[in-house]
Amino acid sequence: MNHPTVRQLEALFWEKENEEHVDYAKRDVYDLISLQMYFAYVIRGNSTGNMAYLFKIGKNVDLRRLKYAAEQVFEVHPELKCIIQPGEGGMLKNYRCDDRHIEIPIITISDKGWEIEREKVLRYFTYQEGEELFHSAIYQTDSANYFLFDLCHAIGDGTGMHLIFEDLNAIYAGRQLPREEYTFYEYLVDWEDMVKKGGLKRGQDYFRDLAEGYRYRRNILTRPDEYDLAHGHNAVIRQPFRSITRDNVQGFCKKTGASENVFFLTAFQYCIRIFADQADVMASSIHSGRIDSRWNRILGPLFKNYIYRYTTIPHETVPELLGRMSSQIIDTMKSMADCMHFGEFFIQFQGDLLQVDTIGDSPAEILHVQLDSLPFHLMIHQKGRGYFYELRYWENRFDREQLQIFMTAMESVMLAMFTEPSVRRLSKHLPEELYPRSVHVSAERLNELAGYELVTETTEHPDIKVYILDARYLKKPFGAWGELFIMDTPVNAPKDSVRYPYGDGILYNTGIVARILPSGELDFLENSGRTILWESPKGTIFPNLRKIEDALLSVEGVKEAEAWLGFYEENAMAISAEIEAEAPIDEEVLQKAVAEQVGEDFIPTVIRFAE
Repeated sequence: MNHPTVRQLEALFWEKENEEHVDYAKRDVYDLISLQMYFAYVIRGNSTGNMAYLFKIGKNVDLRRLKYAAEQVFEVHPELKCIIQPGEGGMLKNYRCDDRHIEIPIITISDKGWEIEREKVLRYFTYQEGEELFHSAIYQTDSANYFLFDLCHAIGDGTGMHLIFEDLNAIYAGRQLPREEYTFYEYLVDWEDMVKKGGLKRGQDYFRDLAEGYRYRRNILTRPDEYDLAHGHNAVIRQPFRSITRDNVQGFCKKTGASENVFFLTAFQYCIRIFADQADVMASSIHSGRIDSRWNRILGPLFKNYIYRYTTIPHETVPELLGRMSSQIIDTMKSMADCMHFGEFFIQFQGDLLQVDTIGDSPAEILHVQLDSLPFHLMIHQKGRGYFYELRYWENRFDREQLQIFMTAMESVMLAMFTEPSVRRLSKHLPEELYPRSVHVSAERLNELAGYELVTETTEHPDIKVYILDARYLKKPFGAWGELFIMDTPVNAPKDSVRYPYGDGILYNTGIVARILPSGELDFLENSGRTILWESPKGTIFPNLRKIEDALLSVEGVKEAEAWLGFYEENAMAISAEIEAEAPIDEEVLQKAVAEQVGEDFIPTVIRFAE
């Protein structure tokens, strides 16, 4: 992609040929790459770090032959024998253990015993000394047989799981597969070489430039009464997309030159834009990371997390938008760097990658193993002639009804993209039932939410009609942020009033960002929309940006304060703040105020003063 002419490719070939060759001599210990660190340190003890497959297999499958095939997979892919455990100084390392034999047990158990055992097959990976990075067994019960293969994400990924089952079936069929010569260990050596040559820094610079100027300042879709954010209360929604088919999507993608991945990610981001009421939004996704032919069949966590930035351009067409976003993903795939998740909105288009329907030489049924949730993790799969999604989420952070409204909006946008040429008009295709109708709020409640006397004429207007509108005075769906307008009741706000565009009456703009919840309740951004997710070296934490701003404003001389999450060094995220002050203020005074009032974990890494 970087060398688009034959002469440039030839020059690149000779440049690589004349380089000093990497020394692949076997080592006993290898450093972790960034993705392994993420799973080993941040996701430790959470089943999000498991890739667990449990199959009900055919009764005619020879279990001893299956046992042999499963054990031989470890000989073909010796990196599966790796152990990640603390080394010198307590830091986790990859320990190479190619020569040991892996035993896959055949466990005979009663049907009743299997019911109990099945609830215990999912076990966390904790990276203790000598701990295996897989769990596998064959279960023989009175009425059926089962096969478990659960691989730690720190040494594998979705593409690798597909390769494991493909190779297992080939060995079971009698094929002799060669042992890998270029393995994940050689990949780690190449990774070190790439870092020395500046490849990682170039990738990090790319993401820093892509995220330049972006300020993550508000959440969306969250419950106003979220609780216990130190722990996830797992929940899941699994539903088909009923109005789109693979033929529709693939035909449309062929016509526009976009991939299915781009199609789904763009619709997702468009809906985030609607609910955030912002023209510029970002989310996280992944690609397989296999951008070199040597990596096609090796196992390991080769996938790359990346950020996907959607910026609104006036009068853009849908094909133009998809072309622009396709170019962004192509540029992203050139980067060897990996990003931590930016915020909590994480989407994966899985396609049919993990649709394994045969074990041994017979059809196999995949039995669902429910993993822990990230706060928000949307996976889209192909199935038959259509698609379904699995949205794993924290029910203590997100409201199920609100998430279903969002997914309905996303499906409506995808359906509209087939026929609607205007990006701006896609939102007009959302179903009417996603919008609130007539919402009335008492003046007392409005003043309570605002924290001051927003409405003064409380006796004359005890029940006030309110609207949440965007910049074009269009209604916002349930749960979407927008500006709060009050019908026919003056307010204490420095905003202009406008004539109601759909009938009689005057709308008074409060200047307040708010939303109408699926319950019909009104909610203000500054009350519940400023707690965001931050993946930091200390794990997943939830800073309340308003409390940080209030702490900064408590310092004498500070007139204005704005806090946000943004890109920092080496693709890490950090809290930043900008203040306007009457006179220079010592930064330590500002940091102390945040530490005392909010906590040391939430001290802004970057504090700058507005000119």
